[in-house]
Amino acid sequence: EPQDPDTTVHRGPEAAKRYGLTWAEMMDATIEVREIFEASDDQAVAWTRIESRGRLSDAAAGQDYAFIFKLCDGLVVRVQETPDKREALEAVGLSGQDAHADS
Repeated sequence: EPQDPDTTVHRGPEAAKRYGLTWAEMMDATIEVREIFEASDDQAVAWTRIESRGRLSDAAAGQDYAFIFKLCDGLVVRVQETPDKREALEAVGLSGQDAHADS
């Protein structure tokens, strides 16, 4: 996402793990998975709610996010994020109508 301060592509499990640990150190966050949409054997979307608290500022923030997962042989090889649920569903070949009206 363009507003994200870290738009770097993280390749491989170790790089992704380092990124996740760095992010977790900066934010006290919880992620609630609200829905999972399986588009195919190698693509899925998770619609989530992220609640976080800045470690230094102690400011609370909440945001709905869709995570688009690309898989290969059962392993996640790419993750994209967007606050736009319809955009995420269309990215994996599902129509926006697959999103429930109440979410």
